[in-house]
Amino acid sequence: MANVTRYKTSKGEVRYRVRYRKPDGTQTDTGGVRRKIDAENWAAKRVTVAKAEGTYIDPTAGKITVGELAPAWLAKKKLSAKPSHYRNLEGAWEKWVKPEWGNTPVSAVTREAAQRWVTGISQGKTAKDEQGNEIVLAKPRSASVVLRAHGVLAGIIG
Repeated sequence: MANVTRYKTSKGEVRYRVRYRKPDGTQTDTGGVRRKIDAENWAAKRVTVAKAEGTYIDPTAGKITVGELAPAWLAKKKLSAKPSHYRNLEGAWEKWVKPEWGNTPVSAVTREAAQRWVTGISQGKTAKDEQGNEIVLAKPRSASVVLRAHGVLAGIIG
């Protein structure tokens, strides 16, 4: 459930604040909405329905980068995986995931972007020189390499 309240800014303008509880029980709010109907729609779409469907994502969580989440995920994997498997995961992080996604905010990781990345790994990367000849920049990788890299990214962003 979310509450919409009216308030005035320091300039005397009317704004609306949406106050709601996150699934963990902590209370938070978002403000600065100009119209009450927009605030109510935001609350209904982003909070009430998402919590009921189990798809709620804390708005501040999207500002964290993939690189900031990786150490905790890798540490957890180090405790639960065999050393050889952990080395493979760590290697996939260092070689494939970190260079592409390390500085990317979690909110910017989309299915489409991840699919392009996976396709680039599996098919290799090519470019054309001035004469129109194709140059191989990176050779195609095996399905196991692609799956491991994708699995590391998916595991980190949860």
